Amino acid sequence: MIRNIIYVEQSIIGAVIRNSDLYDDVSDIICPADFSGHFNFELFELISLMLEDSENVDVVTLSTAYENKTGRDHLSEIGTMAKNSSGGANIKHYAGLVKKNSIEMKLLKAGQDIIAMADSGQSTADKINAAQDMVMSLADKNVTTGLRTTKEIMKDVVVEMDRRCSMDGSIIGLSTGIDQLDKMTGGLQEADLFIIAGRPSMGKTTIAMNIGENVALGPNGKDGAVLIYSLEMPDRKITERSISSTGRISHSNMKSGMLSEAEWNKFTPASAALINANILIDDSAGMSVNEMRSKTRRAMRKGNISLIIIDYLQLMDYGDAQEVQALTSISRGLKAMAKDAKCPVICLSQLSRSVEQRPDKRPILSDLRGSGAIEQDADIVAFMYRDEYYNHDSPDKGLAEMIIAKQRDGETGTVALRSRLDQMRFEDHPEGLSEKENWHTAGSGKFEY
Repeated sequence: MIRNIIYVEQSIIGAVIRNSDLYDDVSDIICPADFSGHFNFELFELISLMLEDSENVDVVTLSTAYENKTGRDHLSEIGTMAKNSSGGANIKHYAGLVKKNSIEMKLLKAGQDIIAMADSGQSTADKINAAQDMVMSLADKNVTTGLRTTKEIMKDVVVEMDRRCSMDGSIIGLSTGIDQLDKMTGGLQEADLFIIAGRPSMGKTTIAMNIGENVALGPNGKDGAVLIYSLEMPDRKITERSISSTGRISHSNMKSGMLSEAEWNKFTPASAALINANILIDDSAGMSVNEMRSKTRRAMRKGNISLIIIDYLQLMDYGDAQEVQALTSISRGLKAMAKDAKCPVICLSQLSRSVEQRPDKRPILSDLRGSGAIEQDADIVAFMYRDEYYNHDSPDKGLAEMIIAKQRDGETGTVALRSRLDQMRFEDHPEGLSEKENWHTAGSGKFEY
């Protein structure tokens, strides 16, 4: 804690009383709650309210407003603050000191709460999650970017345009290994939240794992790890499915142990490839978003992360909160995690049963289960749909649709996939979408900004 912080706070208040324009220099650094002295907190909060209402702030007006609010006369003290203030020369530095002290005080309080919680009747896991929530909340509140001029931002734009031009027309983001999806999205972009949703048995986990395998085993595999949070399936089953997909081996034969000689010949090189792949799997059940962010940060200290996959959103822990409010908090936490890790995050999501009530079972955005915030926070929302699941006489047997229903920086449309679910994989459909008149046309949708 900073010594004499009360006098630093009073110097800021005095400077703003003398020149209210200085308020704008500190308001993006500190807020009333950052003041440690209660009287200082009350004054700065009152100054904020007066300026928001376009009222003049000086010794007299502030003293009068304070007396009207509290019934206490502090004209003398407020006048002394204004008189003793050093003005605006160091006001930003002083604001930084107040912010630093505020964070340290909150850390101290969090530490005391964690110590007290250690003796509570909660389970160890609940205690750890609550402690992580406290610290993560402080970390989030301490992140500020502030305003930047277009001149400053333009430097980043030019650097990014140079990088794109050097790609010579190739995918500018992280390739998914699925050509039609890459063409529509330009590849997965840094800090994007990509929601893949669908009803059960549509292939959500399979397509997500295929993308993860393609990234880890592809040319970008050495750039960073693929981090998988599997809340539904144990890590051994995830790895077995990856061997089936990578080696083009029947998954049912792997489950029964009845591999043919040809499949055994594929099993060894597929296993070797995955052993050398930079894939990390965490199959802990019921993780909270803050727990995931904490684990992701630990992984980042060991090396870069190329992609994060979460299976699936509704299995994440959200304590005692109602589902809608909880999913809102989780989706925003996942978007924050994508920004933290500077990599795309693929999160799988369930859909509501309303899909089953319609003649056309293809999902739409309103089918996202639980919260409109999922749709709002996501950069891309895709739905998996297999017509043969609902229509046994479907002419589209062996085919699947990946419906891009939202793309913040691109077009919507549908990607055609050939399903090889016996081998736990989807592949590009050789003819694309041209022969499917009843499907949406890839790349024909509107842009979203």
